[in-house]
Amino acid sequence: MIRLINAINAAKKILVARQAWNEQDGPNIFWQGAQSKQISEAFDEAIRTACDSTADADSEVEDSARALLLCLDDVAYSHQKWLQDASMGLPTAPPRGSDQLHRVLDRLAEQVKQSSLPLPPPIEQLQKQKVSPNQIALIYGWKLEDGSPDAQKVFEEISKPGTHFKPKTWVHPAVKSIQAETDRRWTVREPRSRLFLLHSDGRPAGAEPSNPQIPSLDELLDVRAPVEQIMRLHQMTEEDVLEAARVAGVDLQERYI
Repeated sequence: MIRLINAINAAKKILVARQAWNEQDGPNIFWQGAQSKQISEAFDEAIRTACDSTADADSEVEDSARALLLCLDDVAYSHQKWLQDASMGLPTAPPRGSDQLHRVLDRLAEQVKQSSLPLPPPIEQLQKQKVSPNQIALIYGWKLEDGSPDAQKVFEEISKPGTHFKPKTWVHPAVKSIQAETDRRWTVREPRSRLFLLHSDGRPAGAEPSNPQIPSLDELLDVRAPVEQIMRLHQMTEEDVLEAARVAGVDLQERYI
């Protein structure tokens, strides 16, 4: 079973590697006419191994781990797409990783914070601090249907501890607020298989071979690939590329490097 702690550890592995990469000056490569920072091998390895370690095609998932696993799904699929695009030299795959990948990594960081929120202080401690029953109810996430605090549960919990608060199953109010969306996404989610197993030549499964089928001229024009890239892939002159783009109604002038 994939438990919350497994998902948290996997996510933290990715985020630690990302932070280390952010603090590095490189690695840098020449891309589209300028120096560009590239995802490091360590960062890439962290994403691949962490995502594969939480693949659940053959495992059950603890309910409390679902929200974090959905974020890891997004990271895995975004990274796989970036690897595929990068292997084809497409302009949608900058060396630093796609914008989509970094957006889902930001969401992953937020989800880790929510998944690691502490248990509330004991009610007895809050009472000694003169915290009102209504405020205690809000701290514990006990609300009536209209959203107002359910102080009655506080009194029942004081009278018989464990009536409403069970540490192992308690959900923080901040997490509970997104529970409905998590449940909705989970009902339509397909279990994730391991995406980044290595090929026999060492390539990650998410990447195409180093010499994939060359995209057609039309495909490259559709994504507004750089003129220099089209020239190289199709052995065309600059004039021929620009003429083909003109006929197709695509302006590649600003993409020339």
